[in-house]
Amino acid sequence: RQSDGMSTNGPHHESVKCTSWRHVCVEGDVPGPRTKLTAVGWQDRMVVFGGGYRRDFCDGLFEYNFSTRRFTKVINTEDDAAQRPCARRSHVCVIHTQKVFLFGGRSKAGRLNDLHELDLETYNWRTIHPPSQSISIAVQETNQTTTLEEIIKSTPFLEANIYNCWLDDN
Repeated sequence: RQSDGMSTNGPHHESVKCTSWRHVCVEGDVPGPRTKLTAVGWQDRMVVFGGGYRRDFCDGLFEYNFSTRRFTKVINTEDDAAQRPCARRSHVCVIHTQKVFLFGGRSKAGRLNDLHELDLETYNWRTIHPPSQSISIAVQETNQTTTLEEIIKSTPFLEANIYNCWLDDN
């Protein structure tokens, strides 16, 4: 905030030694004002997704390069639009290896309980479905009768854990 109490749009930098903030001048496709977005740091950049302003919800994906101090709006024409997360705010993102995992949040339709993965090398999105959805598709395609217990035993450890811990919005 400025000394007059007004909010400022744009990135800020805090000096840990002096515990003071200063405004950072940036160039490029600077995202508009927004709250409840996520921003994660990876290598020499920051990846920003979603958020909202007043009653609007955003689905924009931006990359900020710390070296050049430049924002770029990420538009990937190779990306499958059906895999992209909808406009949202109040979601959570974490980085694991070179992937961002985005979970939940709120859209105009209400609370969300979905999981998406963004590859930071290609900027391609992928929706991660709970194993129960994946299992029903696999069983339909093979026309085999398989018990849920057999499927869970043959499922990799991570997917079995997600199946057991998947959040229920009820």
